[in-house]
Amino acid sequence: MTLSTSPRRCAALSLMSFNVGGFVSNRPACNHWSRRAPLVSELLRTWQPDLVAAQEVQPGNVDVLRGALPDHAVFWGHATHTPQPSLEATYNPIFWRRNRFCFVRSGSFFLSQTPGTWSRGWDAFNVRSATWIHLRNRESGQRLLLCNAHLDHRGRRARTEASRLIITRLGTIWQDEEGPVFLAGDFNSRAWAPRDENPAAYPPPVLSEYLPEAGTVYALYSSAGFRDAFIEAGFAESLDTNTYHDFEGHRFPKVAFRIDWILFKDELNKVTINDYNIIQTSCDGCFPSDHYPIIANLALSI
Repeated sequence: MTLSTSPRRCAALSLMSFNVGGFVSNRPACNHWSRRAPLVSELLRTWQPDLVAAQEVQPGNVDVLRGALPDHAVFWGHATHTPQPSLEATYNPIFWRRNRFCFVRSGSFFLSQTPGTWSRGWDAFNVRSATWIHLRNRESGQRLLLCNAHLDHRGRRARTEASRLIITRLGTIWQDEEGPVFLAGDFNSRAWAPRDENPAAYPPPVLSEYLPEAGTVYALYSSAGFRDAFIEAGFAESLDTNTYHDFEGHRFPKVAFRIDWILFKDELNKVTINDYNIIQTSCDGCFPSDHYPIIANLALSI
């Protein structure tokens, strides 16, 4: 006698993390938002992600993002950079497709010793924050938590302590819930580097004193049970997996600058990563941002 089991029903889902590079800057004209905006819009319309965790979003970016994601709702979270509303206020918003997800609850906290108050933490150069949202799949009823984080680009201790805070906060937020936890964003820390790396030997514009450490922050999340969609999709670490490129694209030195991650914690083994892309599109030498957006296509078993 042969026993058969019904195949697991799965819901397809795409999750993008994208540091859009802000609106207000002193960048050269070729990298101004006026040139980048059409590329950002086309990119989002082409890839059509169900969920988007965006970083470095300022008021001047909003119309383009909303126009490219007309079927999405958004939660902005706390502003950083300036404590009062202004053109320089910077957000880490989360967008979700309305016809797929119901909003349950959301929140935001600063990455500091006083996460409920606008504040800079530890040795950070800027005020930083994380945004989170609890969603329910309209069809299956399955719940998920998505957190969007942007760690400091200078403070090594700040990146470590902020990561510990994120791990603790997410555990508290999700302690009475079942379902996967996703964590996406710009971690300003490299996931990996060769053991024999000599940062001083890298060519400009890489500066050894500003080259992010490798593995330390990443190990904290791994130890907490988070898995990396990049690795789960079958990719291996290498020097040419930059996600930050300083508007240089393939001209930027190969230094394992993979600092944008999509991580997930899946204690019930509901998540399968089907595909993963570091999106390296450009037009006439212009890039949508100084970061490549990343997207994971996954299946959630029901």
